[in-house]
This record gives sequence, structure tokens and C-alpha cells, in this order.
Amino acid sequence: MELPRHGSVGHTPRYDDRLRYVVLTPMHRGQRRADSPFRARYPGLFTLGIEDPTTFVYRAIIADCLRAVELLCARPEVDPDRIGITGDDLALTTAARRPVFAAVRVTGPLLHDAPVRRHATGEYPLEELNDLLRLRPQDEPLVTRTFGVFDPVSHAQSIRAATLLSVPSGVSPWTAALVEALGARLETYRLTDEDPADAVALDGWLADRLGVQTPARYIPEPP
Repeated sequence: MELPRHGSVGHTPRYDDRLRYVVLTPMHRGQRRADSPFRARYPGLFTLGIEDPTTFVYRAIIADCLRAVELLCARPEVDPDRIGITGDDLALTTAARRPVFAAVRVTGPLLHDAPVRRHATGEYPLEELNDLLRLRPQDEPLVTRTFGVFDPVSHAQSIRAATLLSVPSGVSPWTAALVEALGARLETYRLTDEDPADAVALDGWLADRLGVQTPARYIPEPP
């Protein structure tokens, strides 16, 4: 299962993935191809309903991800012993709540440690938190409480799958608490910032755990 990025327009899964996997890319609410009945605003989605865990939009988004897992598992083409998930840290929470995965590959943080990471960036979606708290600084305890519920560190101990966290070449966004919660199941990959090399390494990790070939093994080298 391939979870889309925050606010992205989902596309057909890559050709070389479709050669090897049954791939489901769910368009959970907030995605640009999931505009009915809920149409998200950008910026605006990341902080929608954030004052309370019961109204935070990511409660519904995670529910969409969980329903997608159920749909995928119901397909007769799917080998229940070789299911993987990839995406941002929503993949961690999804794998914790639906322990059917053999492998979890995480491309980067979204909700993890957001109240702290917001101080080091001016980029969206984290800048939404900065915008909100500049306008309503009194809401910071509410925001922190909500993220405490939805941060994958609160769920990671329930993950049974082998897990790979991508680590950028600079400062790691992953906290010691998350690393400890994932325990022996965790591996990390330090990104080189060379896209082809990183793509091959990340693809190979998932392919090895799901028992398929990596593209480099069956696409012939140019003469």
C-alpha cells in the first residue's frame, strides 16, 4: 500500500512497481482527487480541528488509511504474508492499528514531533502550526495535546513489521522515543541526496522483505 504525500495529487503507481506488486494508492480525504464530499483547503488542512483530538482532521484521515488496508487485504490477488506499506509517518500509525504488514518503509515525518519541528522551518504544512499559534498562542497546550494522541510514537510499540526510516543527510527528524519504541524491528537508511542511488536502496529494502526483484536485477544495463 502506497500512502500519498500531504496534499498531493495521486498518480498511477510506477510501472516497475506494478510489474511486481499489487499496489493500492488510497486517496484519503484531503487529497486533490478526493474532493467530494470533503474539499480541503491549502493551507488549512494540517490544522483543521486541531483544538481537540476528536475533531482533528487526521483522525478521519487515519480512518481512511485503515479502511484502505481492509480493502487491500480482501483482494484475492494479495498474499497476506507479503504486504508492505510505504509513505510518510502515517504508515507507522496505519501499521500499528492494522498489524497485517511484513514491511513498513517510511519516507519522512508528517505528524511526528510536529510541535517541536515547527520551530525549525517556515515551510508548509508545519508553517500552518506557526501561523495558527501566532494568531492564537493560547492554543499551544491544546495543539500539543492533540499531537500527543496522533504522533506515531504513541502507537509504534504495536508495530510488528520490519520498519525502515529514511534519515535526511542533515539533522534526523526522528526522536529517540520513536526509535526506542520501534526497537529491534527498526532499520534506518541515511539518504545520500543522490536520487537514483537512494531510489535503488529504498526499493531494494522493500523488495527483499516482500520477496520480489529490484529493478536493477532485471532491467538490463544500457550498452
